[in-house]
Amino acid sequence: MTDFTSVAVAAAVAVLVIAMLYGAVSDLGRFMIPNWVSVLVAAAFLPAALAAGLDLQHIALSLGVGLGCLALGIVAFALRLFGGGDIKLFAAAAVWTGWSAFAPYLLAVAIAGGILSLVLLLFRRLPLGGRLAKVGWVGELHRHSGPVPYGVAIAAGTLTALPSFPVLAALAAG
Repeated sequence: MTDFTSVAVAAAVAVLVIAMLYGAVSDLGRFMIPNWVSVLVAAAFLPAALAAGLDLQHIALSLGVGLGCLALGIVAFALRLFGGGDIKLFAAAAVWTGWSAFAPYLLAVAIAGGILSLVLLLFRRLPLGGRLAKVGWVGELHRHSGPVPYGVAIAAGTLTALPSFPVLAALAAG
């Protein structure tokens, strides 16, 4: 792999990481993940895949994994199991996994989601101080039936599973 392709892959991965972190912070603070975050995550995959030398079959399979996640996510959204932003962010990051790294990605997101849920359950049992209760998103997060910012778990799972993603494997091999 040439220096240029290494830099191109690294830049695309940096876009992925920064966008995932932004999505997590946005979900935590506003309980919303902007659409442009998911679009940016998915769009950054193509230049990374091409620069890493992934073949068109692998790229098509990766896009299929993302679309499959989006389709299943739409059902989960209709059943009110997940928010729309969570579904789009999960599907966008799934594009990066291809088939080979999808299981580690799914497991990492599930574990992060479990940890997030436990932390929220504990947090919601604690009394909230007066100043903290006045911070809108903290009060909303503390509410027993409040929203769960699952974008935080999706970002944490993505970053945890990132070393198994085929684009990074190609970069390490080159």
